[in-house]
Amino acid sequence: MNYRHIYHAGNFADVVKHITLMILLKKLKEKDKPFAVLDAFAGLGMYDLGSEEAQKTLESDYGIRRLASCPEMTPVIQEYLDLISRCSGSYPGSPVIIASMLRENDRMIASELHPADYITLKRNMYRYKNAHIHHIDAYNAIKAFCPFQEKRGLVMLDPAFEVKDEFDKILDALTMIKKRFAGGLVMLWYPIKNRLLVNKFYADYKQIGYRETLTLEFAIKAIEGMNRCGIMITNPPDIAQELQATMKCLSITMDGEFKM
Repeated sequence: MNYRHIYHAGNFADVVKHITLMILLKKLKEKDKPFAVLDAFAGLGMYDLGSEEAQKTLESDYGIRRLASCPEMTPVIQEYLDLISRCSGSYPGSPVIIASMLRENDRMIASELHPADYITLKRNMYRYKNAHIHHIDAYNAIKAFCPFQEKRGLVMLDPAFEVKDEFDKILDALTMIKKRFAGGLVMLWYPIKNRLLVNKFYADYKQIGYRETLTLEFAIKAIEGMNRCGIMITNPPDIAQELQATMKCLSITMDGEFKM
């Protein structure tokens, strides 16, 4: 409950996460059939990068603020920048990105546990008619809303990793999702601060038995501390080529490196 994403909004991990999310949403929209998205750790929805909190860390200086100088933009990077430019000076979080990309018959469910952030999220999302906001714990939201009535869609998990057993909670959630929504997409974002812990998670994850998984790790060299993150996608659609080309552009722009 103490974690506030405003201190980290727009950093390199946000950029990697949001652009990967957009690639997945674009792929889901290739079929006419409607889909749903559960954003389990939704946050505020919109962020002011000029706020006192964001200025304390200046993490966006090594993330979104570098993106305009990208030497070779892929289409999705340009779409991301265009979306940001439509947000009237604010920086969009995942709920706004998702809601902005949905079609009329698609649906978003966003859950946020922090009381003040939930109120702010409700206010920031009022204009999106197919966005449903809930004041509920993320893992309880998975139990409550999966499987989707649409029978296709995406569960997005990007917890704050403030508790020591977060990976264990994620493994339990992934196991439950596979039982209830075997063909659904899950996009998991996670920080890589302890390589042994992450490797153990990878090994434990294999025991769940997902048919196919795409894993991405991205790191930047300019900062100390949390400078590496990962993204895991279960049942991935055919996005590897686009994702690799996009991450190559991001690694050049943000002085980073990635592996898939």
